[in-house]
Amino acid sequence: PLADPEQDGLENQFEFGAGTDPNAVTPPSALPVAPPLLLQVDGGPAEWFLTFTYPHVKAAEELSWYAEPSSDLSVWSASASHIVLVDAPVDHGDGTESRTYRATQPISAEARRYFRANVTKP
Repeated sequence: PLADPEQDGLENQFEFGAGTDPNAVTPPSALPVAPPLLLQVDGGPAEWFLTFTYPHVKAAEELSWYAEPSSDLSVWSASASHIVLVDAPVDHGDGTESRTYRATQPISAEARRYFRANVTKP
């Protein structure tokens, strides 16, 4: 599950969960993205938040997906206290869906914020 035969930097376990071909280089359009979004939270003013959206195969129930934030690319948090699910998952009608999370703090309150997808098989 941790092999990467086409050497695109994505392990087979991730590719299985994302629904991409582990024997072909994964196109950028199939990768998680982390764009800033202008969001209004709890009735407050609209603010910019870093978000993280990743695709996954709904039938890959044996895998657990986590959006992990970091402020330095060294220490990653598995705690749900740093991220919030933005909306219900988006069903793509092909057996996959996308989930979008946001940082709990707006961009203006954080010097740096990064996200990564962590896919595990418990």
